[in-house]
Amino acid sequence: DVDLFFRVIWKLNSTLTTFDPRLKCKIKYYVNEVLQLDGDLQLIKVIVDPDSKTVNYQTTATGTIGNLFLAIGDAYLTDLDFSDYDHDLTAANVTNSWIPATSVTGVIGSGYYYGLINWGENQILTDVEYHVKHMRPQLYKREYMAKIFASAGYTWTSTYLDSAYYKSQLIPPTKEYLTLGATAITNSQFYARRNATQTGATTPCFYGPWSGTKILNSLSIPSEVVLFNEDNVLPYNDPGGNYTPANGIFSPTTTNTFIIETLVNFDVVLENVGATAGAASYAIINFASFDVYITQFNGIGWQAVGTNSVFLVNITLAALTSSHQVYVQIPSWAALATENYRVEIAGNISFNLFTATNVLIVDGATTWRFDSKVNSTYSARLLNNNITEGGFLEINQCIPTEVKQIDWLMTEIKAANLYMIPNPDKAKDYIIEPRDDGFYTGEDNWSELLDFSKDYEVLPVSELDTKRYEFWNKQDSDQYNDAYFKQYKQTYGFGYTDCVSEFVKPVKKTELIYAPTPIVDNQVNGLILPKIF
Repeated sequence: DVDLFFRVIWKLNSTLTTFDPRLKCKIKYYVNEVLQLDGDLQLIKVIVDPDSKTVNYQTTATGTIGNLFLAIGDAYLTDLDFSDYDHDLTAANVTNSWIPATSVTGVIGSGYYYGLINWGENQILTDVEYHVKHMRPQLYKREYMAKIFASAGYTWTSTYLDSAYYKSQLIPPTKEYLTLGATAITNSQFYARRNATQTGATTPCFYGPWSGTKILNSLSIPSEVVLFNEDNVLPYNDPGGNYTPANGIFSPTTTNTFIIETLVNFDVVLENVGATAGAASYAIINFASFDVYITQFNGIGWQAVGTNSVFLVNITLAALTSSHQVYVQIPSWAALATENYRVEIAGNISFNLFTATNVLIVDGATTWRFDSKVNSTYSARLLNNNITEGGFLEINQCIPTEVKQIDWLMTEIKAANLYMIPNPDKAKDYIIEPRDDGFYTGEDNWSELLDFSKDYEVLPVSELDTKRYEFWNKQDSDQYNDAYFKQYKQTYGFGYTDCVSEFVKPVKKTELIYAPTPIVDNQVNGLILPKIF
């Protein structure tokens, strides 16, 4: 019967010496009516005894557990998608993650959690002061497991994986700094320009009549706010709405460190030099200084210099010409969301006004003004892409990088001594439990599996070939892991079990891919917290 069956499946010839090895056969393998394997059967070779004509078939059976790993393949943890949990890094989202009812999913074991970890970012009060901008979300192990199984098309039945203990386990980010995503970066910056001359407000400096050969006049011209009126024609842009062309104000939508800069082209214009009775009149600038400021202020709108304002940086030009170009930069400024910044021009001018003859100047108010010209620009860009309080956090960057899903899954199996068997009552489902929690324990479970048609052996010490079992986390080089290893010559969390045997000496080492996270005390408040420096 087997010969006939195999001839049909693998196209065996009449002599049973050739077959088609490309074909496979779906099989289910039962022991005592319990499904033990559901998978594929491959015929490797046919062995025929030339005398007795007895035929033996050498086959390989690949079960569904093997197919799970085949389905996972070379995928990495970073191929999983947690983007549904993207969020703003705010105090509310941090504290809400601590309570299931207010967390992003409302369920323990899914979403993200901001565990209290000292990352070494605070320069002072490191043991008692924690800032939102230094908090980093962790993702749950159970959700990693669920996403791996789901992406491969499988499910599990497991008391252990569904336990409160496993649902509480988290994996912190491995990146030193979390960064803003491309969209968040774009939405945090702006670039604007003037596309036409802005005629400034005039300031009077002389009124007639005056009789004489020279007039000396000095004045300070109040500041003029420069309006960069174009931010929607490339390359000028403001997708996040950080800049308002109508009032020249940059008000960042997120708290971050910016490079703020402006390039201002402007003219200083002298108008209405007093008309004279029959003689030319003209001005000679004796001294002029012009200041271009980037100003931080509290109120919105146009204000006099110094009114609720702080001049962050300015460039002073002293020149005898009326046309100027000036570049001002704040190379690093920690700008808070809703703070306001604008560009202003102010000036101090002294000049001599002559007439060709000693005649009366009878007319006109001599005035000065600033005209901001085409292609003056104003911009703010991020100094770096590190996320800070209020920034939009793309959660996928918290996934450990360069870790294969298979390696991670095998580490989880090792860490809890898990055992996986196909579920006889559900396709593509696995019963997963620790080995000491119900799998083949007790003599009765084994008795039905013995093959009494052959001799069997009872060993005094069943295949014991190891003196000690050691359990290691992966060694890491951060400050506290390094200090611990140097002092104790073992990784944090090391454990071992010695076996009583006088005949064997080998040591079996089981190592996880995880580096441990040491918890460290402090002398301020007695808290014992993880520290990752």
